[in-house]
Amino acid sequence: MITRTRLTKSFFYVALGTLVVIICIGIFEYQTSYFQSRYFAKLAANLEVELKQGPAEATWHPSHGPYNIQNGYTRLPEFSERLQAKGYHISLQANFSDRLMQYSRWGGNPPYREKAQSGLNIIGNSNTLFSSREPEHVYAAFNNIPPLLLKPLLFIENRELLVDQHPNKNPVVEWDRLAQAALARILHPGEGGPGGSTLATQMEKYRYSPNGMTADHNDKLKQIVSASVRHYHSGLSGRDARKAIALSYLNSTPLSGRAGHGEIHGVGDGLKQWYGIDFAYANYALTASSDVVSIEEKARVFKAALSLLLSQRRPSFYLLQGREELEALTTRYLRILTNNGVISEKLRDAALAQKLHFVERERSQATPSFISRKAVNNVRNELMNLLGVRSLYTLDRLDLTVQSTIAGDTQVKIAELLKQATDLDYAKQSGLLGEKLLREGQLSALNYSVLLYERTPTGNVLRVQTDNLDLPFDMNAGSKLDLGSTAKLRTLISYLDIIEKVYVKYRALSPKDLAFARKVAEDPLRQWTLDRLIADANIPLQQLLDAAMQRSYSASPAEAFFTGGGLHTFSNFDKQDNSRVLTVAEALNRSVNLVFIRMMRDVTRYYAMEIPGSRELLLDRTDPAYYDPT
Repeated sequence: MITRTRLTKSFFYVALGTLVVIICIGIFEYQTSYFQSRYFAKLAANLEVELKQGPAEATWHPSHGPYNIQNGYTRLPEFSERLQAKGYHISLQANFSDRLMQYSRWGGNPPYREKAQSGLNIIGNSNTLFSSREPEHVYAAFNNIPPLLLKPLLFIENRELLVDQHPNKNPVVEWDRLAQAALARILHPGEGGPGGSTLATQMEKYRYSPNGMTADHNDKLKQIVSASVRHYHSGLSGRDARKAIALSYLNSTPLSGRAGHGEIHGVGDGLKQWYGIDFAYANYALTASSDVVSIEEKARVFKAALSLLLSQRRPSFYLLQGREELEALTTRYLRILTNNGVISEKLRDAALAQKLHFVERERSQATPSFISRKAVNNVRNELMNLLGVRSLYTLDRLDLTVQSTIAGDTQVKIAELLKQATDLDYAKQSGLLGEKLLREGQLSALNYSVLLYERTPTGNVLRVQTDNLDLPFDMNAGSKLDLGSTAKLRTLISYLDIIEKVYVKYRALSPKDLAFARKVAEDPLRQWTLDRLIADANIPLQQLLDAAMQRSYSASPAEAFFTGGGLHTFSNFDKQDNSRVLTVAEALNRSVNLVFIRMMRDVTRYYAMEIPGSRELLLDRTDPAYYDPT
C-alpha cells in the first residue's frame, strides 16, 4: 500500500522536475528565441500581398500613425475617390490575403520594407522634373554608419542587437531590460526613466501608433508583435536583418520640428537642422583619424550626434525648451559611455569641455530661379486641387510619383531662350528691334511667356509652360490677358459657331419655308447662311464653313462703331490695309483689326435678334423700351 508520505515525495519530485524543465526551456528560449522565431516566421509567411489589375477586392488602409499620415497612406480612400471622380481609374492595387486582413484588423502593422526616403516625384516625358526627399540625408547602407555613432546607439537602446551568439534570436525584445523597466514603473510609479523598448519596437511606436506614442499595454503588445513579424518577414539573414534595424532607426528617428523646415527625421537631418553640421562632414569627422581631424572637432560633432540619440525620448522638450536638461543628460552619458568602454577618456574630456551649440535656423541656401520651377509648380498646384491637399508642404511629403506630360529638356531650352530675349545683342540678332517693334530701352520691361501643346492620338498634351518673369507669379496660369490676337480667335469661333447654328436650325426646311425665313431675317450672318441653303439645300457643313472663311469685309477705318462704352473708331496696324476688302481667312492671317470689328458687329446683331420680341422692339422707335438702357 502506497503511503501518503511516498505519494507526496513523488509529487514533489515530479513538480520539481517539471519546474526545472520549464526553467531550462525558458533559458533556452531566452537565449535563442527558438519557438518565437518559428511562430513569427510561420505567421509572417501567411501575410501576403498580391498586385492585381483594377481595384482591390480586399485591402486595408491605416487610420493613424505619423508615418502613415505623412506619406498619405491614411488618405488613400479619399484620394482614390477624388481622382476617380475626375476620370482617373485604378490600374493596379494591392490585394491582401485573408490572414493579412485579419492581422491588420487586429491592429498589427502590415510587414513591408519601409522606404528610407519618400516624397513627391514628378516625372516628365524624358526626365525627373521634381523630387522631394524626406528625410534629405540618410545612410544608404549599414557599413556607412560610423562606429563612433553605432556603438553608443546600441549601448543606450539595444545592446544585444548585433550579438552573433544566436543569430535567430528575436531582436525585438530584450527581456532583461523590459523586466527592469517594468519593475521600475511598479516601484516608482509616475517617474520617468529608460524604457524597455528596443530599436525595433520604438520604430513601430513612432511610425504607426496613434500620435507616435504608447497609450497602454495593448499598444505595447501590438508594437512587439508587429516588429517581430516584420523582422521574420524581411527575408534577410539574421545578422543582416538586425543591421537593417539599426540603419532604419538612425535614418528615421523623429527629432521634433522647426519653422522653415517642418518635421525632422533621422540623425542626418537632425545634425543639419539643429546644429548646422553637414551630414557628409559629420561622418568624415567621426571616422577620420586624430591627425586629420582634431579631437576637439571630433568631440563637437560626436556630442551633437549623441545628444540627438538621447533627445529621442522627448524630442520636442529636449530640442526646444529643455536644452539645458539635454546638456546635462548628454554630459551624464558621456561619463557612462566612458566607464563602460564605449568611448575613450580623451574623447569624453574634449566633449565635456564644450557646450552643445544650437543654430537658430538652417543656413540659408541659394533660392532656385522661379523661372525654372514654373511648370513644376503648376503641376504641384494642380495636384493640390485634385487630391484636396491644403499645402505644398503636405503634398511634397506624400509618397507619390506623378507622370507629367511636360517635356523637361524642351522646357529648359525655351526658358533659356526667353532669358536671352532681354539681352541687347541677342535682340538685335533676332530682329526684335526696329520700327513698330522694340526699342533698346524696352527690353528689360518686356516679359515673354510660352504655352506649348502637342497633338497626340489621345489628345492635346501640355509640353512647355514657362515665362521669363523671375517671380512666383506664373503668367500662363495666373493671368488673364485680353490680347488682340486672342480676341480675334474668340470672335472667329463665335462667327463660325453662328453659321453652324443657323445651318442646323434651317437645313431641314422646305424651299418655301427657307424663302420665308430669308425674307424675315434681319441679321447678316443669318441672311448669308440662308442664301447658301436656298442655293444648295444639300451643302455639307464643312463646305459651308469653308465658304464662310471666304466672306469679305472692308478694312476701312472711316466708320465709327457704337459699343457698350460709346461711339468708337478703330485703326489697323498696317495702314495699307485701310483701303482693302479682305476675306475672313486673309484678315485672320494678317491680323487686320477692322475686319474683325465688323465681324463682331455681325455677331452682336445675330444674338440681338435671338432675343424674343427684339425684332419688333428694334424696328419700333415709338416704343419707350427702345430707349431704355437696361
